[in-house]
Amino acid sequence: MSITTTAPRIVRRRLALWSLLPVLALTAACGGGESATDTPGESTESASESASESSGEPYDAETIIPAMEGALGEASSARIQMDLSGQAEMSMDGQMAMAEEFADGEMELTLDIQGQSLDLRLVDGLIYVSGPPATPAGKWLEVDPQDPQDPLAQQFAGLTQSGDLNTTFDAFKAGLQEVEYVGEEDIEGDAVEHYVFTVDAAKAAEAQGQPMAPGMPETLDYDVWLTQDDLMRRVAFDLGPVKAEVNATEWGEPVDVEAPAKSDIVQGPAA
Repeated sequence: MSITTTAPRIVRRRLALWSLLPVLALTAACGGGESATDTPGESTESASESASESSGEPYDAETIIPAMEGALGEASSARIQMDLSGQAEMSMDGQMAMAEEFADGEMELTLDIQGQSLDLRLVDGLIYVSGPPATPAGKWLEVDPQDPQDPLAQQFAGLTQSGDLNTTFDAFKAGLQEVEYVGEEDIEGDAVEHYVFTVDAAKAAEAQGQPMAPGMPETLDYDVWLTQDDLMRRVAFDLGPVKAEVNATEWGEPVDVEAPAKSDIVQGPAA
């Protein structure tokens, strides 16, 4: 069974909406946390005490990235929820377990893009996509993001980079210009510290191997909320008429994503 030849073009348009979210913003929400087998807070204790708690001062541009890096374990897992509004309407809900090597991670996402649903799974380095018009109901398209012969592989290359925590911190290190401490706040019962990151957009994109998107401002401001364990709880930003908010919860919870049954996988168009 094959999907129609018009489906790839429509899928590309949907993914173009996804690209309105700078990769840095989304990966920032995934960029802190402990191993899925750790108890939340255990792997971050030394990093928090050595920087913020020991000095009694908020983080600055020199100390906040090392603190966030120190919160990482060998793998990190979280539930990610995102809402994008304004020029484009999109929401996302899913779970991710990221490993040191992206292909070893797992991901399960549901995207609602302007009223149409698209399901994504990452298993063993392959991405599975389900939803009209890409596939018939209940069927999945298998995409190898490393396959140059796959016409959709390039469209999903950014998604694979979204899961690369190393390039996330490379982008912050390269592009972070200023950090402003706003103060202590509360998000749904979670005590958090609110910061504003000012990031050089071109340097951050270059560090991630991404081209600078046309029309992007020279700098981007991200409102970032960290938990007491230096885990990312929320990140929000405005990009012209587009407003985005990403929430990360359930840090350290087990994630188990299964590949679709072989009988449910359909073939994409020829290259």
